[in-house]
Amino acid sequence: MATIRKNPQKALAESLKAARKVSQDGIINSSLLKRKHREILTDAGWLVEIIKGWYVLSAPEAVGNTAWYGVFWGFIKQYLIGRFGEDGFCVSPEASLNLHAGDTTIPEQIVVHTKKASNTTVLLPHGSSLLLITDVKNFPKQLEVWNGVTIMPLPLALCRIPPAYYRKNPRNIEIVLKLSSLSIAAISRCTLGTEAISAAERIIGAYEYFGEKANSDQIKNDLIAAGYHLEVKNPFEEYAPVLGSLRSASPYAGRIRMMWFSMRERVLAIMPREPGLKSGAENRLGDIQEIYQEDAYHSLSIEGY
Repeated sequence: MATIRKNPQKALAESLKAARKVSQDGIINSSLLKRKHREILTDAGWLVEIIKGWYVLSAPEAVGNTAWYGVFWGFIKQYLIGRFGEDGFCVSPEASLNLHAGDTTIPEQIVVHTKKASNTTVLLPHGSSLLLITDVKNFPKQLEVWNGVTIMPLPLALCRIPPAYYRKNPRNIEIVLKLSSLSIAAISRCTLGTEAISAAERIIGAYEYFGEKANSDQIKNDLIAAGYHLEVKNPFEEYAPVLGSLRSASPYAGRIRMMWFSMRERVLAIMPREPGLKSGAENRLGDIQEIYQEDAYHSLSIEGY
């Protein structure tokens, strides 16, 4: 027989209060929330199951995939830390380099290397998944953290990514190689320490293709001095560099510049010669006031309000 709650609004408010106390990054582990609160919030649409034992806490008005995509990386952090500990997992070289490049696009699958036994696939909402691989032997000795997610240091990620990454994600390569914080000496040390000579040849070839002769020569000379014979190759296929000689302190700055340069010509092609703004500051302010409510409406709608 179903339980009849005398004051459902009060019960919902109490459950929301309890849920928010244990919520982290919009994610709730069911072991931290009493069953009655889970049932009330699930029935009201405030809790949506990700996988067994894990929920998204989100307003029922959230549309489509918005709630999931908004908490994706928060869930990855909470789930992996809860299962393997803060230093017991590390995402793959490809995923690590994506994040170093400021590419936070939700991938179909993230490969995660673990110290504890795993070797399983965790199916996630909307066709995404985690592939967990036990890899104690090759587990990185040094780790970095991106928003709570453990990733490989950039030089190591560059040494471990496969050749196909250069063809599939050339923009990410250009962004990270143009970072002012990237140490060329660290790349040399990593390639020598891991004996990733083929990877070094690709990195040297990429720097040469981007016109960074000093950087390519430094890595090349370091490896030659260590006794290696190199066959430098251009790892890209039909990719035109965008950033030129610009260097970025942040990958997001490089990504914004890249988007600007790549889209500028297409925007100019469709941009009318006269935007249609009335001359004079008062007229322009009047135009802004006219569209203010409509603009606010669309902005709030996107955020789910």
